[in-house]
Amino acid sequence: MASLCLFLFHSGGTENTGPIYYFVFPIVAVFLQGIRAGSISVAGLMLVSVVILETGLFGFDTQRYSFVFITRIFTVYVIISILSFLFAWFRERAERELLLSQEDLESITHADLLTGLANRQFMERLIRIEFQRFKRCGSPFCLMAVKVDTFARIRSRYGTEYGNALLAMVAQVLMKTLRAVDIPARWDDDVLLIMLPHATLDSASLMAQRLRSVIRTQRFSVGAITVSIGISQVEDSPDRAISMAEKNLEIASRDSGDGIVSGLQHDDAKLGVPGLSSYFNKLD
Repeated sequence: MASLCLFLFHSGGTENTGPIYYFVFPIVAVFLQGIRAGSISVAGLMLVSVVILETGLFGFDTQRYSFVFITRIFTVYVIISILSFLFAWFRERAERELLLSQEDLESITHADLLTGLANRQFMERLIRIEFQRFKRCGSPFCLMAVKVDTFARIRSRYGTEYGNALLAMVAQVLMKTLRAVDIPARWDDDVLLIMLPHATLDSASLMAQRLRSVIRTQRFSVGAITVSIGISQVEDSPDRAISMAEKNLEIASRDSGDGIVSGLQHDDAKLGVPGLSSYFNKLD
């Protein structure tokens, strides 16, 4: 289109009308670059055309055309500029709305709507990615399963909505307490799973104690609450580490809960029960 416009401008049309009539063609082309670039280009074309008409550059015959004729041409120029501007504006607006809808869809796909944390499907993917990095670089990472001890009782007593609101508040406490690199997710209906990159069992246990202490000091509408935490370190298999974290959480939540259990399980993980080859520490 640009080459055609230059040719018509240089060669002229019937009785040297080409340079004027074909001023309208570049407008549509320049607005395809976007609103900003299009506006600058149209203003530049307008300035160049005024200079040509006033000075007769490039051999343009300024005496051939009347003022009324030139005015009509510039009126058409302005009208087409406005229409092209509106086209570009609505196109960019539609593109922005499409981009926002894609971001909303991505957040819905990856996030839990109740807590705002990652959902289980996305968390499984992140754990697999981190495990691949662990195999390449040897950087340890741990998993931490967290459960509100009285969640089931609170939800049965006050209703599902109240229990969900409590879980959402606990999720917010997690986000404020954890490190920037830690990734929390809603794993089950009442279990939150946290992935701690670059963490060993010792450092993960310290983080669990800090998290438990922070939640103890929070005052919810039902009063103080406690959480139980199970920790595992990912070694040979992400699935086995997840299973260990869940089993350690089950141990931590026994009796009155409020416990932290960290440890390793090997052959007993297949059986689903802890045995002599497993060890754990329940931190009071």
